[in-house]
Amino acid sequence: MAEFETKSAVEGLNWPGLPQGRGLAILALLQQLEQSQWWPADTLRAHQFGQLQPLLRHAATTSPFYRRRLKGLKLDAGRDISPEDWLAIPRLTRREIQVSFRALQSRDTPKAHGETEVYSTTGSTATPIKVIKADLAKLFWQAMTLRDHLWHGRDLSGKFAAIRQAKDPPADYPDGLHGETWGPPTADVYRTGPAALLDLDAKIHEQAEWLSRENPDYLLTYPSNLDALVRQCTHAGISIPNLKQVI
Repeated sequence: MAEFETKSAVEGLNWPGLPQGRGLAILALLQQLEQSQWWPADTLRAHQFGQLQPLLRHAATTSPFYRRRLKGLKLDAGRDISPEDWLAIPRLTRREIQVSFRALQSRDTPKAHGETEVYSTTGSTATPIKVIKADLAKLFWQAMTLRDHLWHGRDLSGKFAAIRQAKDPPADYPDGLHGETWGPPTADVYRTGPAALLDLDAKIHEQAEWLSRENPDYLLTYPSNLDALVRQCTHAGISIPNLKQVI
């Protein structure tokens, strides 16, 4: 069984570890999610739809796009949102995001959600889209990322490698980039082993050679790239003996 050693930000306090701000918030979310996953279905659903009520009211009040889309939902009628109400809301399409980017934006993002930032998809599988994320959304993403590590029992003391798009800073072949930890969010909470990163633009035989040199315990990459890597390693007789999991 993998062990998880909590990083402590308090000098002289090695165990139990006490992380600083961001790490504490992630641990608080993880603890609640660990408990709620075992709730009865009705209890979990009640909490989910209880959260939908303020979410939809905020969207209808501060986003021109959702003011129109949610007009018939009667959010101010003092009643709870039902599963039928939720299913009646039309799905947001990629095209709508592209043409209605400004109208979709909230005109009054809650201050407690932190700073916002614009993100763009790469367009590798379809036309690119832009979205705006608040710091709170990034915090939840970090908690889910760490939860994935814990669920899969990964040994955080091992070496983590990733082959993905990496332009800033560049992670070009033959060296790529190296770090002493797995980086946030994992290293905000736990002690980890080292990490290595290679840009996806490296040719497939270069990726295979780099992987052979790095010999990581865990690899993160795209499914189509993994398929090409497996074929290349099989053809060239390349093995990665330490590799335990591919994400």
